[in-house]
Amino acid sequence: ATFIGSLVAFLGGGIFDRLGPRAAVALGGTICTAGYMLIVLAIKLGDAAPSSIKMMLAAVGSACAGYSSVSLLDNVVCMACSLSFPADRAAVVGYLKAVLATAAGWWALLWIHIFREPGPGLVAY
Repeated sequence: ATFIGSLVAFLGGGIFDRLGPRAAVALGGTICTAGYMLIVLAIKLGDAAPSSIKMMLAAVGSACAGYSSVSLLDNVVCMACSLSFPADRAAVVGYLKAVLATAAGWWALLWIHIFREPGPGLVAY
């Protein structure tokens, strides 16, 4: 998934260059939300759908959420802040990456506590 994201990462930069940061972030937020909604749908279907359908929904949702969160949200914010703060580029982007790492850690803790046994479980398992 990381390799595929690297191959199509230029699309986020193209959207940023053509439409600007607001449109890129709005598109990224929309795609990210749709991705997470597909994952939620796969979890909520339970035994009502075959496992192949649930796996497909979870995989497409993960790809959408993962691609948009990096190429259309994180990178776009870093590019916009680099343009807005040219004298303090390194500090601003460093702070943004620190916030991103902290948010990822909090998300991982939340994920572990939501999906621990005897919860609904991850779709892939």
